Amino acid sequence: KARYQKALALGRETSNKSQEAQALFDLGEIFLAEGDFAAARRNQEEVLSIRTAIGETVDLAYSRLALAGVSLEEGKAGEAEVQARLAAGAFRQQESASGASAALAVAARACLAQNQPARAEVCLTEGRPLQKDNADRDSRARFAIAEAEAAAASGRAAAARRPIESLLADAEKSGLVLIGMEASLALGRIEIATGDKAAGVRRLQALQQEASKRGFALLARKA
Repeated sequence: KARYQKALALGRETSNKSQEAQALFDLGEIFLAEGDFAAARRNQEEVLSIRTAIGETVDLAYSRLALAGVSLEEGKAGEAEVQARLAAGAFRQQESASGASAALAVAARACLAQNQPARAEVCLTEGRPLQKDNADRDSRARFAIAEAEAAAASGRAAAARRPIESLLADAEKSGLVLIGMEASLALGRIEIATGDKAAGVRRLQALQQEASKRGFALLARKA
């Protein structure tokens, strides 16, 4: 966090708005992981304002996606869906399969949070063709997690289990810590939903300990 705070101070000192916005964005991501929703929103709204003012259209889509993530965690699923959809449209205009995929995953999760599985499926159907051009591993993983969550919400939790187990194994093998923890959260919930309660509870308890140790307070809270 100190590195981004230093970058923020330098950006403001030199009137480098682009640098200031990026530092605020990075700090906002940290605040969200720490579970500080108010600080995360404050930062990402300021980033959106700066990037809009200086005409950074490419990075503007990432700002909308970040705000969608904050809104979702705040329980403002409708707002999250709108921002994620706007981000997905912007990423499509930029021909960014990874960005559009990540945005559609958030939009799908926002629909699920509103008890709208059919609408979530629309988002996922739109995102599936993008996966063949999606070179970003994190984006692909988060889309897979959203698909598993949608399957579970539609009563197909058993079908969702194997892909998440595969994703978790790949994340652990590749050293993708955050993705691995997010996959563990999804898998633990699916295990409980499919009747393997003991395994699911053990997984979530282990995740809570690991996330707390690594400073991911939000993930620990969810587990």
